[in-house]
Amino acid sequence: MNKNPLISCIMPAYNAERYIAKSIQSILNQSFCDFELIIINDGSTDDTENIILSFDDPRIVYVKNERNLKIIKTLNKGLDLAKGKYISRMDSDDIALPELFEKEIKIFENRKDIGIVNILTYHLTEDGCHIRPNRQYFRVSPEVMSYVCFYANMISHPGVMVRAELMKKYKYLDSPLVYHYEDKELWTRMFKDGIRCFTIGERLLEYRQSSTSINALHVDESYQRRQVFTSQYCKERWGYEWKTLPRITSFSIMYKHIIELFSLWIHLAKTNQITAKVFLKVLLWQSRFFIGLSKGLL
Repeated sequence: MNKNPLISCIMPAYNAERYIAKSIQSILNQSFCDFELIIINDGSTDDTENIILSFDDPRIVYVKNERNLKIIKTLNKGLDLAKGKYISRMDSDDIALPELFEKEIKIFENRKDIGIVNILTYHLTEDGCHIRPNRQYFRVSPEVMSYVCFYANMISHPGVMVRAELMKKYKYLDSPLVYHYEDKELWTRMFKDGIRCFTIGERLLEYRQSSTSINALHVDESYQRRQVFTSQYCKERWGYEWKTLPRITSFSIMYKHIIELFSLWIHLAKTNQITAKVFLKVLLWQSRFFIGLSKGLL
């Protein structure tokens, strides 16, 4: 009788022939070997399937959607198939560093209160020739994460690891209202219920910025939906009327976001919905976040 793997890594793939071989190999090269890699081909029309099938490794579980089900249904399908105690997410164009699984498992073993283990990342250009630290995301405490997640997704979806019972309980919300930011909506629901996230202060994944990725092709649509979500969330959880703001493309717009966030934290402090210690930490997060963002505008 085969023992279930400790980790189930889910990799959805759609027309991923350009990068998927390196992504698969980066998982197979992990120093922690007790895992299954569930690759779901979401109706690709290019050479994705042949590339996947060229790998001969018993840890690979290959699944093919006969038609394109889109990312949310595909991810939830992977969750239904997963046999591991922990769920890891991987995109078909990113590269995981060899110590990724090993370091995440160590956190789970030492911190029973943690449900999500997050990482820091590098930005990898489309041609793979330039790597730089992702300055917009950095390590924050579990307490601060539960407050700032609604505004900025501080969790790296590729590379994150979650206890399987939580992922199977919450799953991705299959609704057009959260298309292209399904991960942020998932984390927000978890944090609202008190699930804690630990961020490893190391960059353990190379996140590829591709002009043809789903996120890149739908960036404006995604942002509009996130703004509606943010407004509803702030009103329901904290009784705060969040102003819908344009996507940050300049310093003047960024200034408006800073003012709006500062107003929210003041509201939380005045209404005793946030402790003084956490209040100071989120203000520090706010300054660090926008410093990192400003570097991206230069």
